[in-house]
Amino acid sequence: MKKFFIISVLIITFICTQLTSSAKDSYGTYFKKGEKALAEQEYTKAINELTKALNLASKNSDVKEDLINAYILRGDKNKDKEYGKSANDYRSALFYIEFFIPENTKDITKTILEYVKNQLENSLKHLSYKKSPQESYYYGYLLESAGEYAAAGYEYIQASKDKKLYEKCNKGIERIIKKLGFKNINIIKKTS
Repeated sequence: MKKFFIISVLIITFICTQLTSSAKDSYGTYFKKGEKALAEQEYTKAINELTKALNLASKNSDVKEDLINAYILRGDKNKDKEYGKSANDYRSALFYIEFFIPENTKDITKTILEYVKNQLENSLKHLSYKKSPQESYYYGYLLESAGEYAAAGYEYIQASKDKKLYEKCNKGIERIIKKLGFKNINIIKKTS
């Protein structure tokens, strides 16, 4: 009986150690895979890996910047042929800028922000997109239904400026944050 107890404790300790170390390793692994994919211009793969890394380390600025860059670069790659895809990539980049770039550093990213907004506008010109809070909410809903969560989040943010849509948009953003796997994000501050 004593021998069984000791073996059980050792097995549980080993399993806990493996789980803890694999969580730490997986952040680094995802981040390295994401950086490699970004350098190799495999933007979809980079976005997938960097999103996983960001879920594990949401305060890491390198991951945030690389993820935003991956969306921008993929949008740029598609901007002349696939307007819908490029628009969604620019929306996603803007969503991550809104939620993950601290207010005190947004001046630094002002040029990038202006660039992405201009690229989004250029893509939307080709898509019969009507710019109103109601349309933004509608597109947010459609994008969310299609699994384009970050792009949907951006549209919900735009629509939330209408007081009539504020509560619906806030709930939409909360769903998006959960679907993306992020925790401890202040929704009210970002949408008010």
